[in-house]
Amino acid sequence: MGEAALRASELVEQVRERANRLAWAPPAHEPLERTLERRRLHDHPGLTYAHRHWALPDHSSETGRGPKAWVRRVVGRFVFYALRHYLQAERDLMGHLVRLNDDLAKRCDELTEAHRELLDELDSRFSDAASSQEKLATMLDRGVQRPTGDRGA
Repeated sequence: MGEAALRASELVEQVRERANRLAWAPPAHEPLERTLERRRLHDHPGLTYAHRHWALPDHSSETGRGPKAWVRRVVGRFVFYALRHYLQAERDLMGHLVRLNDDLAKRCDELTEAHRELLDELDSRFSDAASSQEKLATMLDRGVQRPTGDRGA
């Protein structure tokens, strides 16, 4: 029995010596990687352009004097009259597409903001966890021991 207790105490002493030689350092925590800050998608120049230019003309805008201008006006009126249903359907489609792009851009902006908030929350939690680990490791490193009667109950 005495020999086993001696070996156990030697083992404990060796572990303590090794622990004293190793320099303990808290775990490194770096913030999560962020993509480059971008402007809001809703402010994109392409979307602004689509808002300004989605409407197709509904009549000929030919002006001028003389026989050529008169022929252009007559042909233009005829073409616009013949294609009016198609042009109206095309105008409706373009209007719906621009509104859809608007909604998608708004949703993308909302998701980007939620993603940024989630990264901030995770950074905060990781930082708290690293701080807790540091405190626990410091306590263990200093050899804080429970009273002999305390068995973790």
